Amino acid sequence: MTKYQNGSQQIGELGEAIFNLHAREKLNLIPNKVGSDYGIDFNCQIVGETFGSKRSIVAEFLMANVKSSSYPNPTATLEQSDLEFSLKTSQPLVFILVNVNTKEVYHRFLDEDLITMFHDRLMKGKKSLSLNSKIMSKDPDNFTEQLTLVNTRKYQNKLGLMKARLGLEKIIGKTRLDIHQTEDGSIAIVEVDQLENLFEKTHALFPHVRVSFLAHDLDKLELPRDAFKDVSANLDDIADHASLVAPIHNDVVQLSLCRNGREVMSCNWEFRWFGDEMAYYHPSGLSLVFSQRRRGDDDHYHHHMEIIFSEKNANSLFEHPDIVLFLGRMRPGDTIKSSLSNAEFSFVDYWPDLLQITEIIKVIPNIYNKLDIEPIVQLRHLQERDIACTYLIINQFVQKTKSIIGFVVGNEDIDISVYRVMKTVMVCPFIVTLPEGQFLLKIKYDGEVLYSETPDQIVGVKSAKNPIVISCTPIEIPGFNGPALLVIPDKVAIIYSGYQEPESIKNPLNEGLAFIN
Repeated sequence: MTKYQNGSQQIGELGEAIFNLHAREKLNLIPNKVGSDYGIDFNCQIVGETFGSKRSIVAEFLMANVKSSSYPNPTATLEQSDLEFSLKTSQPLVFILVNVNTKEVYHRFLDEDLITMFHDRLMKGKKSLSLNSKIMSKDPDNFTEQLTLVNTRKYQNKLGLMKARLGLEKIIGKTRLDIHQTEDGSIAIVEVDQLENLFEKTHALFPHVRVSFLAHDLDKLELPRDAFKDVSANLDDIADHASLVAPIHNDVVQLSLCRNGREVMSCNWEFRWFGDEMAYYHPSGLSLVFSQRRRGDDDHYHHHMEIIFSEKNANSLFEHPDIVLFLGRMRPGDTIKSSLSNAEFSFVDYWPDLLQITEIIKVIPNIYNKLDIEPIVQLRHLQERDIACTYLIINQFVQKTKSIIGFVVGNEDIDISVYRVMKTVMVCPFIVTLPEGQFLLKIKYDGEVLYSETPDQIVGVKSAKNPIVISCTPIEIPGFNGPALLVIPDKVAIIYSGYQEPESIKNPLNEGLAFIN
């Protein structure tokens, strides 16, 4: 069967032949035709300096995309595949336009302007782009000058960064991209404006990222590239390693504590967000998190609520007197109002666990004043059960009213009516565990003790009042746990209210309950 060649094919082949000859004679190139069209037509070896009748051949190549035209005002039509290839290649690339009638050869090297033009064209969904000869040059000297520039590693690295940045923007929106050189190789630092839709929720780092955005005192977050969707392909060619940096989104808002329709007090918080979650974050290390409505297992939609505590660099929460006062003033039934809206909501309904925190916040200023300890307590400590219990028990130890101390040494079924009640002054040593460490706390009381005549001894304590803190000294007891314990002559006992045998361990200290007649 006879094969025919259409006009476009004839023009294309003629243009390539003209370029082949022109490149060898005028441009110091040796063009090699590429068998399959992957976005280029020729891979051209660059010819070096001429020595007499000989020319040196260097190990450097220039890719050429050749288009041909028979029109008086020729244009090069680049298809979508041409544009996409140009944005992916890491090699120098030149676009050639041949006027087959005049045998004029125009050139335009791939540069920043063309990269931007190609990217914008593809982002708009366009399938092609025309390069007019008016934005190209046919001067061989200009070709040589431009080739010297674009063939440098510095220039290609610059284009590589730009291509990578534009490629990332297709995935994650606006970015800033930079390369840093280290002893371990090059590192691509990608700064993104929005992170939420980019991060893989199944990645092991996702919980850390979420908490960092909602509850950490950071300006930005740096993460490895493997935590993100489709990012590596845009960075592999330009750097050995990569990480992404995202800013923490926040606005300053005022939260007001309201009671019976009246504002009790207010303080400033940061309003943060990550995905469908929002948080009121306070620099003391407290974040009140709530989400948009989510469908639950019951097929109803609910808000997800959470309190997140984070460790702070501050010495103690007392460096934030505003939050101490704010939480200390909270009462059941109070509401919180944000300056972002006029809506009020109950903190008990949203974050009921705050009630425990508020009860402790009310008493700890007086406790540290009584014990004369330099505090390092932070809000995160107050969520720990033993620490919270310790503060509440110590508060009862130092109150002027009747103390919770009361026990009988022996069987809990003993009838205390058989004992005689004697008034005395006693010194009670307590082991207390606080965020600052373990302490031996000695308090003197006016007390009532239970006396047994047979044998002749004091067997318990009925009551204690009028406390005076004598001393509070640090101690070290390896492996010792417990919120607050009374040291009696041979035991260390957990304090209970009422008259029952305390749970106890052997007394590790040379201390014990003492009575002053």
